[in-house]
Amino acid sequence: MSLILNALKKSEADRKGGTNPSVQAEPEIEEEEASGIRWTTVALAILLVATVGAVGVIKFLPSGTPPQEPETIAENAPEAASPAINDTGKTISPPVEKVKTENPPAPEKPAEPEIEEPKPEPVVSATTAPRVVTVTEPEKKPEPQPVEKPAPVITKPAEAPVIAPIAEQPEPIEKEKTLPPITAESVIAKIAPPRKPPLPDSVARAADLDAARLYLKRAEAYEESGQTDLAIEAYGRAIENDENFAEAYFGRGWAHEAMKAHESAIRDFTRAAAIRPAFSEAFYARAWANEQIGNTKQAILDYGATLRLQPDHLNASLSRGILQFYAGEMGKAGEDFQNVQNKGTKDLSDFGLLWLYLSRARSNSDITSLKTSFAGMETQTEWPGILFRAFIGTASPEQVINAMNTTDSLTTRKRQCVGFFFLGQLRLIQGNVEGARKYFTRALETKITSYRQYWAAKIELQRMGSLQ
Repeated sequence: MSLILNALKKSEADRKGGTNPSVQAEPEIEEEEASGIRWTTVALAILLVATVGAVGVIKFLPSGTPPQEPETIAENAPEAASPAINDTGKTISPPVEKVKTENPPAPEKPAEPEIEEPKPEPVVSATTAPRVVTVTEPEKKPEPQPVEKPAPVITKPAEAPVIAPIAEQPEPIEKEKTLPPITAESVIAKIAPPRKPPLPDSVARAADLDAARLYLKRAEAYEESGQTDLAIEAYGRAIENDENFAEAYFGRGWAHEAMKAHESAIRDFTRAAAIRPAFSEAFYARAWANEQIGNTKQAILDYGATLRLQPDHLNASLSRGILQFYAGEMGKAGEDFQNVQNKGTKDLSDFGLLWLYLSRARSNSDITSLKTSFAGMETQTEWPGILFRAFIGTASPEQVINAMNTTDSLTTRKRQCVGFFFLGQLRLIQGNVEGARKYFTRALETKITSYRQYWAAKIELQRMGSLQ
């Protein structure tokens, strides 16, 4: 080692003194060739020192300490390389771009051949190994510096393990935090519990209709037993299951009518008619409800709608005829009564004939032909034949009253309602207003509000000023 250092010192002294034939000692020369030769000599010297040191360290390296892999040295080699020194003494940082891997040309004065004989100094790091020397062209003349300047570079590789790029890789850690591994528990927790599949629309609709029909039957049973409140509630449940159940609206409307809730009844009948425009009974029921609250014009229109849908609806003809009778439309009323008399069953036909007689008599029309038609009923003893005999003068009012009495009290009251009304009409035709008022009042005392004669007697009393 000392031989190499002495040789280098002698070479440098000769160079400065001008004795070295391969190097020109003129300080002002800046040619690229002379500068390249000087740096080649310096590089060769550094390479020889590094080689000798590496061989010595490897020879005396402890057996228990494994040598570091050359990858780490190569990785840190650019940092550990000794700075180049020019003739002016300034340090030149070698750039990484220009790397020479070839051995530099040997100087004219060869190095001493005894390279491996001297023992290495213990301060040399075990990580020192042959490395790639980077040579760049100097910009200025380097100042002479001691050759043993690279000493601080030897300790640099010891700090290399601290700057490990693998230690600062946050991506795997962040992924582990944000995206935990899927376990069986987490999968089960995200699965919703099974639900009962909904029924198809057709099946659900059928179930609702069945429930609606059951409630309808229950409501009708409540209504027949006189439990009107429960009937209205059951009708409502039927409508909840089928909002387009016209029959349920119709039934609830009649239940409201029985409770004197005429406005509610009209709403239900209107809804039923809207759902089924051909529902003639819905129009008939709405006409009846309008009649009870005195809305005669709308009632006549609803009876007419009923007859358009069902021309043989004789109750609608009789009802409209009575309203037209009290509206002063005797001609139109007579047409409706004639229709009832011609097409109705025996009892209804008989009442149609009686109302036809009244319409003719109240309009001062000839009633001779009507009395002739009554002649065929003179021998009729059952109800209401005796009323015909009373109009043609073959039966007295007392006989009519006696014919009203039966063993059933309800039947007796119904006959009294009808009989007292027609006896009052007979007294009006005869000009006996007080006698008429007496019979009309007795007709109201029967409380048979479902009969036309009850409401007709009430109208007559209002016209007489006996009722408000």
